[in-house]
Amino acid sequence: MTISTHPKLGSLLYHSHHTVGVGHLVRALALVAALQTRFDVTFLSGGVFPAGLAIPPGVNFVQLPALMRAASGRPQSAGSDRPWTETMELRRAAVLAHFAHVAPAVVVVESFPFGHRLLMSELLSLLDANRHRAGGPARVYASIRDIMERDKDAPVVRRPGRQPGQPLLRRHSGPHRPALHHPGRHLPAQGAAGVPVHHTGFVTRTGPLTAPERDATPARPYLLASAGGGRVGGPLLRAVLAAYLASDLPRRVDLVVVTGPFLPEEECARLETTAARYANVKILRWTDDMRGLMRHAAGSVSQCGYNTTMDLLASGVPALVVPYHTPHDFEQSTRAAIGGRGLVRTLAPGALDEAALGRELAALLDFKPAHRA
Repeated sequence: MTISTHPKLGSLLYHSHHTVGVGHLVRALALVAALQTRFDVTFLSGGVFPAGLAIPPGVNFVQLPALMRAASGRPQSAGSDRPWTETMELRRAAVLAHFAHVAPAVVVVESFPFGHRLLMSELLSLLDANRHRAGGPARVYASIRDIMERDKDAPVVRRPGRQPGQPLLRRHSGPHRPALHHPGRHLPAQGAAGVPVHHTGFVTRTGPLTAPERDATPARPYLLASAGGGRVGGPLLRAVLAAYLASDLPRRVDLVVVTGPFLPEEECARLETTAARYANVKILRWTDDMRGLMRHAAGSVSQCGYNTTMDLLASGVPALVVPYHTPHDFEQSTRAAIGGRGLVRTLAPGALDEAALGRELAALLDFKPAHRA
C-alpha cells in the first residue's frame, strides 16, 4: 500500500469515462494513483471496468451505470437492456450525489468540453452544482490527452472566430480557472480560449497495477501482437496470426497474442481454436504487464492507442503499428506519425493483407528503433 509522506490537501473527485478501449482508463488510474498521495480521491468510472485491472490502493472507486459503444457506433447501456437515455439520467443523479457527499476541493474531468459531449448532461450538472456550491466552488481541471478529435456523439457547429468549448470554459472559469492538460496541438490557443493551458507531457504508469500473469512469457524468442482493449482489434489480430502461420517465422520466433478484455467472445474463440493447433502460438485474454511483455519481445505488432504507444516507447521494443482509423476516429493515425522519426514502423490499415503483413513482420525482426540504434 502506498503511504503518503505529505499532509492531505482535501478531497478530490475524478470523473472518468471510456467507451471503446482502455487507454483513458489506464491513464486515469495512473493519475489517481499519484493524486491519492496528496488527496482523498474518489474515482467515478463511467465505462465497463475490465476484470484483472486493479484499483490503486487508497482510492475510493465508484462504478457509475456504465455506457459503451455498440458495433453500430451508437451508445448503449452496458450490462442492462434499459435505454441508454435512462442510464444517462441515473448517471447524472449518481454524479451529483457523490459530489455532494465528497464535497471536493478539486474536481477533475476528462476531455470535456472538447470531448465526451455525449456526457454533457451529467458534466454540466456537475459544473453547475460546483459553481453554485455554498462556501465557494472547487478548483476544476480538465485533463486532456495528446490528441483531440472531433466528438463523434455530438458534432460541434463552429462559428467564425469561436472554438468548440470556449463558452463553457469562460462560464466556469471564475476565480478558480480550469487548467487543460495536454502536450499536443489539438486545442484552441491559450489566448483564444482565455483559459490557462499547462503542458504536463505524457502521463503513463511506471509499473503494472497487478501482478503479471504467471508463465506469460515464453522461453523462446517471441513476437507480441496486441490490440489495446480489443473491442476493434479483431481484424488486426486475425491478420497477424494468419500472416505469421503462412511465413517461415514460426521457425524463428513464437507468437504471443494479447486479445484485450473487450475483444468479442466469438473473435477470441476463433483465435483460440486456431492457436490450439500450434505449440508456438499463445493466446492471452489480458495481461496487466504489457510493458514487461514488450520489453522481452523480439518485436511488437499493435494498433496505436495512447496507452499502447506509451508502452512501446517506454519498453523500446521494435514495433510495427497499424493504427485504427475511420472517418471519425483518426486519433491513432495522427499519433502514428512518430513513425516518421524512426521510433516505430507503420502500416496503413488499408494495406492489411496477408502478403504485406508477412513482409512487415519479417522486417520487424531486423528493425532497430531510433532510440535504440
